[in-house]
Amino acid sequence: MKSFIKNLLLITILIGIIFIYFKEYKPKIEKYNKLKSEEQEIIKELNALKMKVDSMSNKKQDNIDKYTYESIQKELKTDSIRVWKTGEGLKFEVNDRRIFMKNKSLPTKEGEKMLEKLLSNITNVKGNIKIEVLLDSLDKNGKLKIDRSVFIMNQMIRKYGINRNDVEINILLVKKGLSGINIELR
Repeated sequence: MKSFIKNLLLITILIGIIFIYFKEYKPKIEKYNKLKSEEQEIIKELNALKMKVDSMSNKKQDNIDKYTYESIQKELKTDSIRVWKTGEGLKFEVNDRRIFMKNKSLPTKEGEKMLEKLLSNITNVKGNIKIEVLLDSLDKNGKLKIDRSVFIMNQMIRKYGINRNDVEINILLVKKGLSGINIELR
């Protein structure tokens, strides 16, 4: 009889362990495996997105590399436009007093030629364009600088077919003596 009770107890414990395995342990393992597989899918999608973003930024950088800083600098060799590299691309400092007619938002004949060289170089690179209007607190010609920047933007859009969404104008207040117009290409 003792052996029967031992066997019954052993069978009951075994049934309890099997019950616990199928009721508690196995569903948790299946849930864990499902979550693990979902995590791997998400990681694959994130890696694909990262590669896509990297390839897009490389295309912009390739465009800037193709039409290099040195060739643009040679082309624009003038006192009216200064070119330099930034971390994101190229920046052009436009001396609006030398390019535009006095107290007007229209360029002089010489200024028109310089603007044409500048804008054709910028539009060949194909990047996002930011025009910065730098105004100091004493600048009496703030509206004129803004009008000249709008003229430059409109030339890019009308004459060179730049998409309006790729050009932005920012007006920045700066320290005395730093006023001007900059064009940043990214």
